[in-house]
Amino acid sequence: MPTTERDSSNSFVIACHDAGLGLAHEKHHGKIIRGNALRIAFTVYGRQEEADILIEQMTRDQDPILRYGDVSDDVRRIVVLAIGFVLYSEPEQTPRIVSLLSESYNPHIRYGAAIAIKISYVNTVLSEVIPLLEPLTSDGVDFVHQGALIAMAKVMVKINASSDSRVGTFKQQLEKIILDKHEDV
Repeated sequence: MPTTERDSSNSFVIACHDAGLGLAHEKHHGKIIRGNALRIAFTVYGRQEEADILIEQMTRDQDPILRYGDVSDDVRRIVVLAIGFVLYSEPEQTPRIVSLLSESYNPHIRYGAAIAIKISYVNTVLSEVIPLLEPLTSDGVDFVHQGALIAMAKVMVKINASSDSRVGTFKQQLEKIILDKHEDV
């Protein structure tokens, strides 16, 4: 009986499943799972239709690494933080791009947004970012709170206290934090 294209496709999917997905399910270590996901990706590269069945299987897998790829908080934080480096030469673009990210449910993204502002505004004074940072300076997550305070300090140090009353308000906020021995910062 001759082998059809459909049989060939099925044997390809079974081979990929056995080689990559099977091992990824046996091992519960994140690096091994990521490595096997990459192995599968390289194996199916350029095989369009043959890969469809395997892609469908992976998108329904119970393991989030196989289902979505690497979505760790470290990656999210670094990606958002990198926006600051990208916008370093155009800091006036930062508020528009970072505003939604600073309101994210994910604290790592909020932290990244605060530090992106700090990085892009390192040599510039644009007070439009202060309203983005103000809510983050009282964020309930410690590291977001700290990152926002660092970013706000970097912005405020370039603004004259007599020209903007927010400098004095921020200074008082810092003094309160320093004097409050129970607050974790």
